[in-house]
Amino acid sequence: KPSLSLVGVGPGDPSLLTIAGINEIKNATLVAYPIAKKGSQSMAAHIAADWIQAKKLMPLIFPMVCEKDTLHNAWQKSADKLIQAFKEGERVVFISQGDTSLYSTSSYLSLYIRSRFPECDFKIIPGINSFSAAAAAAKWPLSLQKESLLVSPVPDNPKEFEEVLEDSLKK
Repeated sequence: KPSLSLVGVGPGDPSLLTIAGINEIKNATLVAYPIAKKGSQSMAAHIAADWIQAKKLMPLIFPMVCEKDTLHNAWQKSADKLIQAFKEGERVVFISQGDTSLYSTSSYLSLYIRSRFPECDFKIIPGINSFSAAAAAAKWPLSLQKESLLVSPVPDNPKEFEEVLEDSLKK
């Protein structure tokens, strides 16, 4: 039966790939993954290398640029390719580094798939995010009981960063 799943493969250590993620990859007939440009390597494919070796592979180009039109075109083209493979009967898995919902290529793909192909029922399998892995490596909890945890993109401007920190302390 055809299927489509977006799988987060974690922060870099293959042993941190979840059992759900591994099972989804094992059941796939086609594994797609992001690359920055033709011929480049994929960190997600590297992380999942042990599980994707015998699979049909589909690298999808997601250029590392800031131009919104270029990015939107890449997301749309890749979503179309995933849907086409799904329609052809493949069990498709798209793997991405980290978690599928945090700054992830999977996030953009899920939005495009949902808006352009609402009839496609797809799964999202989360991955371990980098800040949870960093806390584990440091042997330090991210948050205890009534403490707040703020996860926020870091502004490029130091003044804006200071404002984010000050605002977080007020709450």
